[in-house]
Formats: sequence, structure tokens, C-alpha cells
Amino acid sequence: MNTWCPDSEMFNGMERPKLVSRDLWTQHICEACGSRILRGAHEWEQHQKGPSHRKRVLRLKKKLQSSSLAEL
Repeated sequence: MNTWCPDSEMFNGMERPKLVSRDLWTQHICEACGSRILRGAHEWEQHQKGPSHRKRVLRLKKKLQSSSLAEL
């Protein structure tokens, strides 16, 4: 007889596999790309790896470095 309790992690005396939950509805906002809204960890990771995002971040870093050098 198979017994399963949804509140427990056990099924027939054995540990049942845990489901991998993807964070689908977490909202990320990319300030570097003009407050672009991305939903989910996967979409956020893919966006960060994209060429347009990386170029914008690099441009912002250079701009900050040049402005900090100008203040000295």
C-alpha cells in the first residue's frame, strides 16, 4: 500500500525528490538599461549576459571613473 502525506518529505519510507522551484515572478529592474523590468531569475541572468547590457554597464563604469578623476 502506497502512503503519501503532502506535508512530509517521505513516500513509502523513502525520501521523495524535491521539486526545483524556479523563481518565475521575481521582478528585477535594470537601472543601467533605463529601468528595464525583467521577471524571473532566468530572464535576469540572460539579460546580464547580453551584449547591449554589458556595453551599457561598461560605458557607465567609464563615465563614473572619468567623473571621479575630474573631481581630484
